[in-house]
Amino acid sequence: MPSGALSSVGSNVSAGTGTDWIVADPSGRYLYSTAFNSNSLQEFLITAGTGLPTVNTNPFLPVGPSASNPGASSVVIEPTGKFVYATNKSLNQIFAFSIDPATGLLSEIHTNNANSEVADTGTTPVALAVDISGQYLYCVNSGSSDINIYKINLADGTLTAVGAATVSTGGTTPIMLAVTGTLK
Repeated sequence: MPSGALSSVGSNVSAGTGTDWIVADPSGRYLYSTAFNSNSLQEFLITAGTGLPTVNTNPFLPVGPSASNPGASSVVIEPTGKFVYATNKSLNQIFAFSIDPATGLLSEIHTNNANSEVADTGTTPVALAVDISGQYLYCVNSGSSDINIYKINLADGTLTAVGAATVSTGGTTPIMLAVTGTLK
């Protein structure tokens, strides 16, 4: 009977400095991670059969206007696998990237906002989650103890703010969020 124990299948892969989050796309072919200190979104290919990640041809993109300012934090992929969202907790912003389905390479979605962000958040955005239907993105802000809610435009990856909720945590700051459910 399987025990559920994990075992290493290979050597470590460099993912920048200060890696915060790692997420695989729904196809299981691509892996993305954020690195706080290098303010980057790392891109990897997942090797079929072994699951080992290898650096993609375009190893990283900055999360914000510059790779020189630290801040990349959480990363999430919406269920269709078309868009990646990443927070920069120093700028209090969310940035969006489209995924090339053939290569897994990311392209930043440019907006008319000052830093080309797709949304401004509360203070210190530390976690992102997408609801199971893929319609809404939730952003947990530890500095302002709230959750911002955005509607996802699946045609272009942009976000529209639809509200916020204050988090009552009994004196501690929120740092994580999980969304569950079933589709009918």
